[in-house]
Amino acid sequence: MRISQINPDWFWEKWKKTVVRGGQVIKYASVVKYFPQYETPSLHRRLEEKFSAIVEEISSEESFVTQWLSEFGPLSNTGLQLFRTDELLDEARHVWWIVGVLDVFKQNELNPQEINLLEAERHLIEVANPLIGMSELDKGLIEAKYKNVDQLMKSFSLFQGQGEYEWPVVRLAARFLSPTDAKWTVSYSTLLDSVVGTINHYLALNTFVQNQNPQDLPRDASGKKLSFDGLPYETIKHRITTVLQPRNLSGYIWIRIQEQFEETSFSISKQ
Repeated sequence: MRISQINPDWFWEKWKKTVVRGGQVIKYASVVKYFPQYETPSLHRRLEEKFSAIVEEISSEESFVTQWLSEFGPLSNTGLQLFRTDELLDEARHVWWIVGVLDVFKQNELNPQEINLLEAERHLIEVANPLIGMSELDKGLIEAKYKNVDQLMKSFSLFQGQGEYEWPVVRLAARFLSPTDAKWTVSYSTLLDSVVGTINHYLALNTFVQNQNPQDLPRDASGKKLSFDGLPYETIKHRITTVLQPRNLSGYIWIRIQEQFEETSFSISKQ
């Protein structure tokens, strides 16, 4: 199967003029439809940058949530009543860390095709501490709840749970780091497993494959197919296209991260 693109007709909705108080979204002024892949194709980078401002204590969590919802909308298909700021912050942390690790891979010209299993275990890399900014209480709860982290990491790539995501990366790091540590030195093999496992989880949960409508209609400047109105039927042919369909904004963001993961390896191997 050849998947050629993200569904070009997919759109999302942002919550304009969001109001956040006491860690909860109180209201928003209006809902605005937009097409992320045309308007913000590097949205994973935007999320990584905005969460970095929290890590660096430049921005507050409340400011981050307010701006993100107003500019891009919630990550999942939740309405105002079910929206949780902690879930947005948790996933933003995952995006921030994974994108940062992929950047480190590229900066160090690490090509997985050229590193054997023994070398991957021995090769230590310094990356951002995934716990940074968390409270010591959070860290203590993680350590107490997850003592079988080694077994968990072995099956990490198969983890496709529903609901709140108990991120194995945090559980592993909590054994060695404090939230006040800036960096984490860890093996390349562990980082690869962590990247693949996290991406797999979010893609499985938030995307699916489908065939696009086969009528090969012309598209407007945004890539959206035009309607049949005014188009002679005899001029319209067919096009069989398999596309990735995001279920929500999270799915779109993790598709972009998957592309970055693949491009990092490809660009290194082509040098």
